[in-house]
Amino acid sequence: MSAPLPYGLESWLPILRGGAAPAAVVRDEDGPVAARSAWQSIGAGERIALIAEGTPGREAPLATLEACLDGPRRIEHFVAFPGTGGGFVLLPTVNAAALRAGLPLLPAGRRRWRAARLGIGALAPLGVARLLGLTEVALATRGERASFGDALVADDEHCAVAAGVPDGRQKHVARIIDARGATRAFAKLAHKPASVAAILNERRALERVRALAPELAPELLDRGEVDGRPWFTMELLAGHRSPDVFHEGHAALLARLQVATLSRCALPEHPLLLGAVEALQRLDSARDPDWHGELTALAHALQGERADLPTSLAHGDFTSWNLAVDARGMRAFDWEAFIEDAPALYDVFHFHVQTGVLVHRRDASALFASLGSVLAQPARQLVRAAKMTAPDVLRAFGLYLLHVTTREEQLQRTAPAAFVQIGWQRRARRELARFVVGALHERRAPWSLPSEAQEDAA
Repeated sequence: MSAPLPYGLESWLPILRGGAAPAAVVRDEDGPVAARSAWQSIGAGERIALIAEGTPGREAPLATLEACLDGPRRIEHFVAFPGTGGGFVLLPTVNAAALRAGLPLLPAGRRRWRAARLGIGALAPLGVARLLGLTEVALATRGERASFGDALVADDEHCAVAAGVPDGRQKHVARIIDARGATRAFAKLAHKPASVAAILNERRALERVRALAPELAPELLDRGEVDGRPWFTMELLAGHRSPDVFHEGHAALLARLQVATLSRCALPEHPLLLGAVEALQRLDSARDPDWHGELTALAHALQGERADLPTSLAHGDFTSWNLAVDARGMRAFDWEAFIEDAPALYDVFHFHVQTGVLVHRRDASALFASLGSVLAQPARQLVRAAKMTAPDVLRAFGLYLLHVTTREEQLQRTAPAAFVQIGWQRRARRELARFVVGALHERRAPWSLPSEAQEDAA
């Protein structure tokens, strides 16, 4: 893989636009001489990137740099917005329709960002996006207008690109926008090393779900790989974000997957348990002895459970922000954490913990206690279909926690992300792990599940 460039240009540009990554990056402080020198050093079909910082109320000073580019050329302009957790969003400024088509890539979790999206969209024809004092990027390709045969985006099309939290799994997503301003497809592209496995896993997931329940996921349209970076395109899901509280609609989606893939596995032999134990052995225990001791205690407690565990296919990151709801029902996207034989209820646990910590800001004690009401009501059909007792649920929840906690710890120690929510999640999972260990040792399931006989009588 080539050296890192600003805005991940080496990753997404050769795939979306074809050709090579920019041969040089020139910033406004480098001046016109540097821009002219970089431009004259490249041949036809090669490109450079120009980057300029904006001032509120004025467009960024890209024109001075662009004036140094002689001869035939093609220039594509973007304005750079802050993205989720330190990422970025590049929106095309070629026209108002293209810019509006990219606006859904902006963060949507906070009210001020939702308001900003509405305002920018309404004022797009006035060029307001270029007057906000944000950084602007120009990608200049030398030569006559000629298509690159390997480009995903056609000459008369545009693209908006975003990158998420800059950890080891950081990838790029893009909206491919046609000449009318409609999004033709949604692309995912590997960027950081760990994102390669995530992209490949999501491609497998979409193929698998397509065979089981095609109405539950977007259609996989195309796939490929460039310089060791896999990518794929899929249909864009319409609709609104799911509510942040688990309900029967979520359970119905998961039931479609569970009924087709339900199986059983001896808990001590489950791949997620074996993988987590190996991960704990690799992690430096001296770095955080208490954390390591608590997770090791959970692993040992689960290894001592001589029981079969119900398993089924899991989305892996089943949360309200990865679900789209429209007139046809609920569909899930972002399948990169897909697990073929996860402990049953894995997605229920994940939704409950993630929304509980990140959205509702509940502490671990409240999360642990309130899981019982989720199991007894909206998730009841999933519990019954898997024939799970309260101890079964406790074991499955323990394995979910062990897997997701050790996985995230490995990632953060390798490529930490400056994202305060990661600390919230780590603390909550650690406390939940202690609760599970205590309940397993006391042989006491913390939740009272309604029996089948009680439900039938009701």
